Amino acid sequence: MPLFDFRCRSCGRVFEALVRTSDVPHCPSCEGSKLEQLPSMFSVSSLEITKARVRTAKKERRRSRAYRDKIIAQRETKHHD
Repeated sequence: MPLFDFRCRSCGRVFEALVRTSDVPHCPSCEGSKLEQLPSMFSVSSLEITKARVRTAKKERRRSRAYRDKIIAQRETKHHD
């Protein structure tokens, strides 16, 4: 199965997925299926790249569904005031 990079058009999350030709991937954050396939890059590993990936993963965790729902609720509250 090839590994592809995708961006979810619903929530904006970027992720990798192993996808067979017959499979339709879904976003791990919002379960959306409106995805944009991104150009794949060749794999290079180094300490700096690993650190950058860890930082990115931490940022994405903070942007979890619950966090986004909280922000949306706050914006709606301000909008209705």
